[in-house]
Amino acid sequence: VCSSDLAMTPEKKSKPKRSLIVIFFTFSAFCFSIFLAFFKEYLEKAKDLDPDRADVRAMLGTLYSYNAQLDDAVTELQKSVALEQGNIGNYIILGRIFRWQQKVEESIKLYKKALELEPNNTEAMVGLGRVYLNNDQWDEAEELYLKALKIDPNNLDAKDALKQLKRIKAPEANIRYNFLQSRLHDPFTGQIGNTFTDHRQTVETFLKLSPKSIFQIRYQHGLSKQFGPSNTTTNFKVNTDTASLGLIQKLPSNFKTRFRFDLSRFSNNDIINNTANLLKSENDFAGYFILSKEYRKHLWRFTLGRELFVDSNFGLTPFSTVESINTYAVSYDAGISKFFTTLAVLSVSDNSTFQKLRQDHAFRARYRLPKLQKVEFEYQFRYLSDPNTYRNTLGINFQNQISKNFRYEARYAFTASNSNLQFEDFLRNAVKLFISWDINPWVSWSTDAIATVDSLNGDNDYILNLQTYLTFRF
Repeated sequence: VCSSDLAMTPEKKSKPKRSLIVIFFTFSAFCFSIFLAFFKEYLEKAKDLDPDRADVRAMLGTLYSYNAQLDDAVTELQKSVALEQGNIGNYIILGRIFRWQQKVEESIKLYKKALELEPNNTEAMVGLGRVYLNNDQWDEAEELYLKALKIDPNNLDAKDALKQLKRIKAPEANIRYNFLQSRLHDPFTGQIGNTFTDHRQTVETFLKLSPKSIFQIRYQHGLSKQFGPSNTTTNFKVNTDTASLGLIQKLPSNFKTRFRFDLSRFSNNDIINNTANLLKSENDFAGYFILSKEYRKHLWRFTLGRELFVDSNFGLTPFSTVESINTYAVSYDAGISKFFTTLAVLSVSDNSTFQKLRQDHAFRARYRLPKLQKVEFEYQFRYLSDPNTYRNTLGINFQNQISKNFRYEARYAFTASNSNLQFEDFLRNAVKLFISWDINPWVSWSTDAIATVDSLNGDNDYILNLQTYLTFRF
């Protein structure tokens, strides 16, 4: 008998089904949470029996920190430090929690105390470096990371922290594409009106001049089109070329300024086939200035802005013009709690088309579910003048971090608008999808898509807005 006749096909090793793996890890996480709950109860009873046990208070404080009970963790760890002042681990853990709470001075003091007791402790070095990094002290942070690596060349925390610092210091370049399309009905006739499309390509770079200064250089090319109701005639087709310079500057006492100056040139793309061309090429400027102040969970912001757009005029001789909107706004953002935030905005805009001021005020409240923090509910009230318009919006947001490098956000909002003029009355449904993917430490991609449908007397107006970004860090 030939030996090949006796050969047998090797058996394939079966792979565990994905569902079984999910069930296993879910069950393991459930059992671990039960263990932590019993262990926490045991430590609390042990503390009550002997309040001067420093090790019990340290373990309990560490456990509280894992459960995001940071205030309770601080209380227990401070008591443990007082009872056992030579324990370096307590100083490091407490310093880390203060860093999470953004209490810079307290965190630095504890990490330095740990290094006084043990000058070559690399964990304390890296922890102190992270505090300096968060406080924009890049040179001090880098010095500590390099010192830790000199002591322990294989220290993964120090390597990761140094990579993070290099990414923060690296210049960034963005390539962005934006597409906007809207089709609106004529409010007086009820017939389909003009359709507007806008394509924009943007290239910009951000240069880190210092930990507190970022310089922006930007170029944008746009093509705006407006079609008539039948989509067979083109009202205008205009090219826009914009060069911009900007600066982001951190100031003392948690003040921050941001401004950008835009110089734009508008020109006709196709004179022959358009019915409402620009009378001539035009140059104009736009931009914004923002001054903000942050204090704990409160943020105040003052904004001045100027935007440019193309508008068509249909008379005996149709033509298009470059118009502007100047906006003046103040806002207050408050974190009432971990799950509840509010935002109030007071603004006035000056539209060159209408030659009058229009008020635009809003109040927004957001609530994130404590048990399901991926879900957030939102309510917004908005008032606009000329005509007096009141808009109420209810929304729901869902956010999910699939992996360390990939996340997405989905949002649905319903708006009811009421006004003393009928054409401002509508019901709006809006859907938003945001996706962000860090392809590697030096390249990331994101896209933001919004679809809006306004309903009025059986007519539907729609707006579609798509933005996609590609970011490079050098």
